[in-house]
Amino acid sequence: MVDVRLFQEMLIEGPSGSRMCPADSIQDVPEDRAAYIVGMKDGTYAIDPPRFTSPPTLDKYTAVMGDVLICYPGMYESTKTVKFQWRNASGIISEETTNTYAIRSGNVGSWVVCQVTLVNQIGQVENVTNQCLVS
Repeated sequence: MVDVRLFQEMLIEGPSGSRMCPADSIQDVPEDRAAYIVGMKDGTYAIDPPRFTSPPTLDKYTAVMGDVLICYPGMYESTKTVKFQWRNASGIISEETTNTYAIRSGNVGSWVVCQVTLVNQIGQVENVTNQCLVS
């Protein structure tokens, strides 16, 4: 089993200052510590909560009814899941949870944003895109 203090010593500097550990360094991790270690696609493991290294953005600043907006999640680290939720001046737009959104008549004269949530076993973080004004 890996002692947490020893595990901290095995960490190497990852992209943008994240703390990473090579996969072959953390065999036999105790069950109660496994939630703090997140396997990444490149074969390393992260023990940090997710974070944005650049904010999410929309592909447009203005739109009209019928336009389709695209939400780009930005750049991020230590993330297993990316979630999208569209919002307008009234609040959450129910059941709009993909990275695209078709402008409806109810949005005319208001604005729309996309909330992006990054999730891993340690926690989650949210960020909101620029506003798109609908005319």
